[in-house]
Amino acid sequence: MIKKIISFLFVTFLCSVSLFADFKSDYEKYIKSENIKKLEVLLPEWEKAEPDNPEMFIAYFNYYLLKGRSSGLTLDTVPPESGPAIPFSNPDTGETVGYIGGQTSYDKTNTETALKYLNKGLAIAPERLDMHFGQISILGQINEYERMAEKIIEVFRVAKKINHKWLWSNNEPMGDDAENIMLDSINDYHATLLTAKDAKAKEAEIKVCSAQIKAYPKSIYAYNFLGAAYMQTGEDKKALQAFLDAEKIDPADVIVLGNIGKWYAEHGDTKNAKKYYKKMLKNPDTRVQEFARKRLDALDKK
Repeated sequence: MIKKIISFLFVTFLCSVSLFADFKSDYEKYIKSENIKKLEVLLPEWEKAEPDNPEMFIAYFNYYLLKGRSSGLTLDTVPPESGPAIPFSNPDTGETVGYIGGQTSYDKTNTETALKYLNKGLAIAPERLDMHFGQISILGQINEYERMAEKIIEVFRVAKKINHKWLWSNNEPMGDDAENIMLDSINDYHATLLTAKDAKAKEAEIKVCSAQIKAYPKSIYAYNFLGAAYMQTGEDKKALQAFLDAEKIDPADVIVLGNIGKWYAEHGDTKNAKKYYKKMLKNPDTRVQEFARKRLDALDKK
């Protein structure tokens, strides 16, 4: 449930019955209907009644994002990084020459105000992981990759400080699996940085991976993401070292083995490429075995 909630920026958090339940239920109704005028009246009243309630700060965050949000169409020669796109072709050749997609943007003033409200909430409740993730998500949306990286690294620092005693909506404890949930969710943010076109996103990803490896040296995904980031920045030797470091942690991980095999294949080292694809054949999953066989066959045909 928690992972499903994370994927949406505008979230109506489920609320248990409380003294000020009417504020929360009214907020949910108005944010869903995008009734800005009603929210402008409700939120100051809620803030006055419950100045330390994290849900109130989240409500302000979503209100300012809604207020500053606008949508439109984009036209580009490559598909958009996210969302659906309609390809269009050259009428003479039939070749796809561009894509029409949708784009959501946020104006700077309202977005910064939204972020400030979550900062206020986190000053009161730094263990609220949903608020940390809210900030990280919107920073990715507005292409503030360096700030996004700093926020992710801040999550690592807080996690160690509170020993992963994370809370979610309505201060609900996330339980014993909170650390794994946190790290699994951060994988989505790694993907955002890796797929972004901006070179600054790659630098930010390397910074995040390095911090994650320092904080969680057994986190094999961080090594894989680090290797992928180095490949995109042209630092191929560093990429290989990251993949080899991951292999030391889990010599049987198929993603690691596949990455190393691919690296060697792309760099003309057929012998080592085959070595790693053959290791994948030992995996009991027939899909992994089939993947490895196809790669080995391709190398034999060269």
